[in-house]
Amino acid sequence: MQMLAIASKNEYNKKKEAILWQIHLLFMQE
Repeated sequence: MQMLAIASKNEYNKKKEAILWQIHLLFMQE
């Protein structure tokens, strides 16, 4: 159960980083 929680947390962090990176790129374009 704990392994699953860690895996889902890693997946969440990856998605969060990807979203933050996309926002960063959008701001850099202006």
